[in-house]
Amino acid sequence: MTSTRERAQEGIERVNVRFPKALMDDLRRYVPQRKRSEVIIAGTVRMLAELKRRAALQAGAGAWSDERHPDLQGQEDVNRYLAALRATANERLSR
Repeated sequence: MTSTRERAQEGIERVNVRFPKALMDDLRRYVPQRKRSEVIIAGTVRMLAELKRRAALQAGAGAWSDERHPDLQGQEDVNRYLAALRATANERLSR
């Protein structure tokens, strides 16, 4: 039989991470003891999202070329394309 504490910790992995002393001093000073993991996790989630975003941008770099999209060479072409795209989206949403 599993305890409440064991059930609450399912899907959680404990890690050993080294922090600079000044950073840990600030963490201890500004974050209550039982909230530190939450703060560290939130920061990690934000940083990973940024790293994933950068990787996606890097992977997509060069996907666009003027040769592949001769219909979108000028600002008016782009405006026309966006207006058509928005019109279809508005039509779908109004149903």
